[in-house]
Amino acid sequence: MYFAVFLLLALCGFLSPRKLESARIDLHIAGLFPLTAPGWIGDYGLQGLTAVQLAVDQINGRADVLEDYRLILDYNDTKASSAVGMTALFDLYYSQPVKIAVIGELLSTVTQDLTGVTSLWALTQMAFASSAVELSQRSMYPYFFRTIASADEFSPVQLEMFRQFGWSKISTLHETREPHAGVTNKLQKILEADPNFSIIAAESFNEDPMEAVQRLQDKDVRIIVGNFYESTARKVFCAAFRLGLYGPKYQWILIGYYTPRWWGKGSPSEHFGCNSSQIRESAGGYMTVTWSMNGREDATTVTGQTPQEFRDYIYDATNLTIGLDGQDVAANAHDGMWALALGLNSSMDELAPKRLESYVYGDVEMAAIFEKQIGRVQFNGVSGPVSFSERGDRIGLFLIEQNRDGDEVVIGTYEKNTNITWLIETEKIWYQSDGRPPFDSDNTVTIQLNQVIEPGVFMTSCIIAGLGCLLAICFVVFNFVKRKHREVKMSSPRLNNVVAAGLVLAYAGVIVMGIDEAIVSGEQNLLNICKAREWVLSIAFTLAFGGMFTKMWRVYSIVIHNKTKKKVIKDHHLMAIVCVLLLVDLVILVPREIIDPQRIDVVIKMVPQTPEDQAKYRRYEEVFIQCTSTYHVIWLMALLIYKAFVMVFGAFLAWQTRNINVSGLNDSNYVGLSIYNACMCCVVVVPVSIMVTDAVSVTYALLAGFIMFCTTGTLSMLFFPKVAAVLTKRNNIAPSTDRTQATTAHNSTAVSTDGRGPRGGNSQFITNK
Repeated sequence: MYFAVFLLLALCGFLSPRKLESARIDLHIAGLFPLTAPGWIGDYGLQGLTAVQLAVDQINGRADVLEDYRLILDYNDTKASSAVGMTALFDLYYSQPVKIAVIGELLSTVTQDLTGVTSLWALTQMAFASSAVELSQRSMYPYFFRTIASADEFSPVQLEMFRQFGWSKISTLHETREPHAGVTNKLQKILEADPNFSIIAAESFNEDPMEAVQRLQDKDVRIIVGNFYESTARKVFCAAFRLGLYGPKYQWILIGYYTPRWWGKGSPSEHFGCNSSQIRESAGGYMTVTWSMNGREDATTVTGQTPQEFRDYIYDATNLTIGLDGQDVAANAHDGMWALALGLNSSMDELAPKRLESYVYGDVEMAAIFEKQIGRVQFNGVSGPVSFSERGDRIGLFLIEQNRDGDEVVIGTYEKNTNITWLIETEKIWYQSDGRPPFDSDNTVTIQLNQVIEPGVFMTSCIIAGLGCLLAICFVVFNFVKRKHREVKMSSPRLNNVVAAGLVLAYAGVIVMGIDEAIVSGEQNLLNICKAREWVLSIAFTLAFGGMFTKMWRVYSIVIHNKTKKKVIKDHHLMAIVCVLLLVDLVILVPREIIDPQRIDVVIKMVPQTPEDQAKYRRYEEVFIQCTSTYHVIWLMALLIYKAFVMVFGAFLAWQTRNINVSGLNDSNYVGLSIYNACMCCVVVVPVSIMVTDAVSVTYALLAGFIMFCTTGTLSMLFFPKVAAVLTKRNNIAPSTDRTQATTAHNSTAVSTDGRGPRGGNSQFITNK
């Protein structure tokens, strides 16, 4: 009898809607909230924690969601800091047991840093208030979801507003920090892609908005889309008040998460010298686009509560009031926890035979299943309908608000890929301008001035460089024809040819430097010119300077630094040194092309408008085409350091051998002078080439002039004396005199430049005087 009753009671317990607590398995969720941050951040952090804990309790009380499990929230305080948040995350990570998911954080900047880590761990993360555009990059954050739409979803709403009110000329003003820069860039790209719109002004600022607002006024803008924080908004509208950039003929469109009557808050420095009434006056009539953070229908949700009942609960628990149109995050946090639970619940069948408690950090297979199932979740939550896009962003409802007599009033709603639903008559929206929207009357035309080299400067340089190439070729021909002549033969004609080849490339580099978008079209063609400049000039320097450097090194090595009485340094030894220098060039240039290839950057500089330009509704901007790469400075420094080392060493050799009188090799003095010449030109050319200047023709003329001066001087000093000596058939020192000097010299050494040694019949004696 008692046994039957006990068996019946046990069976009833087994078949009960919810298993006994002791029979359920714990699943731990990591929570990250800014609980002790000052101001509204701390309030929102408390809201989020309270809402998530309520959701955990509700889920644990349900028989149809995670029936075999009990959710436990392990949370830490991030203090709204990335550094503290990262410490909090690692503390939860290293403390047992394993956390199957993370919920939080509040701020986009902190969330982005944390998500970069959780993605590496294949750990699912659900945020509830982070709207940064970058978090939508699925390739970087594959396991990230958020119950708030991305901030770049404001742009389609604003675009629809522009269409309905007939605005085609738009201006933007944004703070350079994220998420404002990313949101503004998204809007600009959409506008640029639509031929019906044009951006007449795109201004940004860091701390002081006065100059940016002044530029907006200079361009006579009417429709201004602003993206900046509340504290910065007080500065912006103070500047607008001072400049008169407000009133019925202007329309400001802002982000919609400012606190009520924000113009009267903040420190005096944020007011920018204006009082709160002045800021309120200039901010009158602005519109905002923002998220709908709270459910607007009085219906029971998946949680068993209506949205209003949930808001009442949060008020009772935290003493924080949540308005229907407010930006409080409690509802999003609550629905975020529910979305995680429903996604995990849906994952159990696909995981079989694995179970949820089998998850370990780095389990990409299970994380991918969680990601798929959470992405399919759809339910009506206390924040409204909840579903996710392919990017993990909330697909939600947007509100359009207007500042009417100091209060932000909802005047319309927008759902993705639909039209705006206006909640009041459109004529009543424009209560400041007799029922008509402001005109988009700015007809300013932007005229781009491509900054290219003046044709006269380029043609002059080409002619001089061409004549220089012709002169060098003539010298090479002379060198070849007279290669057996004593004056030519004893000066290492093969090295002279190498130097001449380098000088020809230097002349060619002058021409290549002057080719810009005025001569060639197409990004790939310009990119090829960029590469050619670097390769041609680098190899030209190596051949020309390397050839002279090796000749001076031979004189120095034999005469100044000789360790034996007889030392033979053949031409092919010197050619090998030049090849080594070329190899160093290749070691730098080839990896650079593979690892960090160059790209074309378009730099635009605005030209200040004159009164005449403003009267004629026009403005000018200078367009510069630049060759650059990610690590351009590093590669450039590598080349410069290497070249500078060779140049300094060459100058040292030239100085050490300045008093050497070489019979038959008397071009050593000219080589030394050429090295000095090259060094002095490099001292001028390198800073000029690095210095950024707006006068591209002047910069090119200076660079080309110095290069051609150096090149022509070197060419003349190396070859004209030989030509003169051959034509006059005169040798510097008779052979008999050489032998006499060799007999009586105190410190003499035999050297052969043709490589046959002192018995080769063409040896000379070099005396260090």
